[in-house]
Amino acid sequence: MSFTFLDKEGINSLSVYPHPIVRKAKINCDVELRRLEVYNLLGNKVMEKDGQGELDFTDLPSGYYLIKAYSDKGDIVKRVQKN
Repeated sequence: MSFTFLDKEGINSLSVYPHPIVRKAKINCDVELRRLEVYNLLGNKVMEKDGQGELDFTDLPSGYYLIKAYSDKGDIVKRVQKN
């Protein structure tokens, strides 16, 4: 699994709240997102969603996760914690 972090002309900000996540996380970005993927720290994809909006972490165990956001301007990865 490879993650491409933002480039100079790509995504400038990706916000995830609340943090830490309890059940659902809202995703906001300065560009329109095509897809969101969530990975555990072992590199396993545990969730996928088209577009941006909200991710439901209710059924996932507590721990750290990586959210990978894809857009036409590039990709960005953000680490989040789920309580």
